Amino acid sequence: MGNIQVRPSLGFSEAIKLAWSRKTEMKGRSRRSEFWWTYLGIYLSSIVLSLIPLIGWLISVVLAIFCIPLTVRRLHDSGRSGYWLLASVVLGFVVAGLFLGLLFSPENMSMMKAQGEEALVDIYLQAFTNVPILLGFLATFVLNIVILVFLCIDSNPEPNRYGDSPKYVIEDSAL
Repeated sequence: MGNIQVRPSLGFSEAIKLAWSRKTEMKGRSRRSEFWWTYLGIYLSSIVLSLIPLIGWLISVVLAIFCIPLTVRRLHDSGRSGYWLLASVVLGFVVAGLFLGLLFSPENMSMMKAQGEEALVDIYLQAFTNVPILLGFLATFVLNIVILVFLCIDSNPEPNRYGDSPKYVIEDSAL
């Protein structure tokens, strides 16, 4: 094995430029610095954009969609598949569907018509005592913590099935 050289971390503007140039690319790997600086930029932009009704929200949603390929590439850099992110999204939609199904069930809708907004407290208590919803919330929470750990860990210097490391350069020591 050769000499391992570490490339310097990306700065804020470098990371955003690199992420933006690869905004639709799901293949390859992204460094932690590219990922976290870009997420910080998008988070701060979303805070500012929240001051503009509707248009700001729409732009924030578009920026969030552009984070999907970046997150997949970051998972690739840690040696994980992007399907981890897909599993989290699907599980989140399943739990939301279960919750909305309970909220808008015929029994609860008739209770809301009879009692008004006071019935919402009882409906929310039903949701938090519903075993499938609770297990779904717990599974989603645990899965998102696991993904967060994957996003935080450093990559291996060696190439993986997603490509060469963007952080490490392996120089051949053979003369």
